[in-house]
Amino acid sequence: MSTQHQVELPIPSTPPIEPVIRYTRPDLPAEELIRPHLKAVLESGMLSNFGPYCQRLESAVADYLHVDRVFSLPNCTTGLLIALRASVTDTTGDVILPSFTFSATPLAISWCGLTPRFVDIDPTTWTLDPTAMANAISAKTVAIMPVHTFGNPCDLDAIHRVAQGIPVIYDAASALGAIYRGRPIGSDTHSVSVFSLSGTKPITAGEGGMISVADRSLRCLIDYYRNYGFYGDYNSRVPGLNGKLSELASCLGWLNVQRAESIIVDRNQLANWYRDALAGLPLQFQEIPDGSRHTFKDFAIVLPSKKLRDALVRRLASEGIETKTYFHPVHQMALYRRRLSLPHTERIASRVVCLPMANQMTETEVGFIAAKIRRHLTLGAPRMIRQ
Repeated sequence: MSTQHQVELPIPSTPPIEPVIRYTRPDLPAEELIRPHLKAVLESGMLSNFGPYCQRLESAVADYLHVDRVFSLPNCTTGLLIALRASVTDTTGDVILPSFTFSATPLAISWCGLTPRFVDIDPTTWTLDPTAMANAISAKTVAIMPVHTFGNPCDLDAIHRVAQGIPVIYDAASALGAIYRGRPIGSDTHSVSVFSLSGTKPITAGEGGMISVADRSLRCLIDYYRNYGFYGDYNSRVPGLNGKLSELASCLGWLNVQRAESIIVDRNQLANWYRDALAGLPLQFQEIPDGSRHTFKDFAIVLPSKKLRDALVRRLASEGIETKTYFHPVHQMALYRRRLSLPHTERIASRVVCLPMANQMTETEVGFIAAKIRRHLTLGAPRMIRQ
């Protein structure tokens, strides 16, 4: 047997504890609201091919973002691939992005044959630092891919001042429902935004993605790229792929987009409960740009040290509270390892922990989690806090 792809996996020393409070749960419409629409899809016999529920979903998202048109996709990663391919004519070159992001961001760049150029984040918002981006621009730069980290809007104005015509494609996976200085993320006329509707996102279709773009020529290209490179005639004109979203997913997404505003408002209330309950502790919260709105796909805190963060994660797990410690810096991953010094990225990534965040959570549950954190930080590890 070949051992080429075998890896040695760590063996857990103790069985995992079943969480009492899970990290996230999808927020879905009531079953009685879903059932007649799923029945309509099944009875129609049309399960794909940009059917009526797909069109309803696209129309609903376009209305929500105040734009003319959006394009549905099977997932956000496919959307990033298509957006890059449509926006960048060069077959080689660099794409600037933050290292503090999910792997899908650089992987889309690599799949397009382009080279990720990692830069640091702003130490307060944890999104792409426009100054670091400006310093990274070179003759090789063919695109910029900022990330609305955890659903927190980037500084769009600063990014576009620096970009000066370089294509900007936002990884807005977590940002459907976010607002930047009064404007919905995705309504910007100078860039492309790609959203996710996966099961972990506040507004979900189970799986799915969306592209919002104002430029008409890019819209035309995107429409071709997501349908094998042809449009109704089976005559491929560009190297497209299968970018269709199923009718079943579209149906669920359409129902949820109609609830989008209440979903995001509820998540902001949860975040406010966390902030109030954790006030006064030696923690850093993610700052939101003035006049903007976070979606709080994740609620993250940063602790004074990695050692203290890791101890807290173990303590919460022992209490049945599920957390996540991401993002891992991409420039330190095996696939993309670079000798870079990105101090803000490395500090935040080594100390961040994302707490349970689900619309079904109550203020009592938030208070329970906060009490465990407060006890750990004030009683459980006093020496670590001083490090």
